[in-house]
Amino acid sequence: MLILKTVTAILPIFLIIGFGALIKWWGLIPQTFLQPANRLVYYIAIPILVFRAISKYPISSQFNISVALISITCVVGTFAIALLLAYVLRIEKDKIRTFSHCSFHGNLGYIGFAIIVYFLGDAGMAKGSIISGLIMITQNLLGVIVYKSYSDQGIRSGGIWHIFKPVVMNPVIISVLLGIGCALSEITIPTVLDRSLSILSGLALPLSLLLIGATLSVSSVKKQFFPALLASVIKLIAMPALLLFNVFYFKVAPEDYLPVLILLAAPAATVTYVFAEEMNGNTPLAASIISLGTILSGFTYIFWIGMTG
Repeated sequence: MLILKTVTAILPIFLIIGFGALIKWWGLIPQTFLQPANRLVYYIAIPILVFRAISKYPISSQFNISVALISITCVVGTFAIALLLAYVLRIEKDKIRTFSHCSFHGNLGYIGFAIIVYFLGDAGMAKGSIISGLIMITQNLLGVIVYKSYSDQGIRSGGIWHIFKPVVMNPVIISVLLGIGCALSEITIPTVLDRSLSILSGLALPLSLLLIGATLSVSSVKKQFFPALLASVIKLIAMPALLLFNVFYFKVAPEDYLPVLILLAAPAATVTYVFAEEMNGNTPLAASIISLGTILSGFTYIFWIGMTG
């Protein structure tokens, strides 16, 4: 039954991603549409989705400090695994930064949230949203560290603040903090405003999935297949396995760790491409890892969620 529930929740998500790729190929989504649509999802729709999810439930029922610490540990541990493998396998120096970054920085907002909503509902989304803020901060900080530490050329114009600013001003992190504040103060959102926010948040998941599909690049994967596959294996298999080992060892209840498992099992985030572009990384490799990981994650999600049963 769990496998059937998992497939019926996950398959439609990846069908929409595939549909996004198809209509992009048909020419129904022009290249000029992608950037403004992405900004709408990133700055408006997903933050509202996160805010509404957190503000509806008491914080005591949403936040588990053990799960939060485990999730951060798993991100850092996966980062270390990726760097170790990069050295052992002698991956080219110009690819180490992008390879290791894509191995731990997941697409929480576009894929992780979609699966949480359709598989776990609003309660699961509330738990996942709070933890996602901590994971995002950790991912971005480690991304800056790896690029700063392994770069010969340094960061392009704007200095280190040019990269840290998106961390501090991340709209999802801000919406997490606002949602927590609203929940703690027990503020009741007026019905008219709540329904308006509900309409806007409804844009988040379908539009984000179409955008993912429209930006997939299968041709790039062929040129960087081995490092892209290895990074995807680390992200999609090693990181969730590390999480499950810890939650089983510390006997964490499935309802507490399942939202985090879905977040950590997400493929490489599209922002890893932005990092590579802004910090002198390998953009073709980033594009390959994002595309291959997104395709493979449809299968790995079914496996990992099935393991929890």
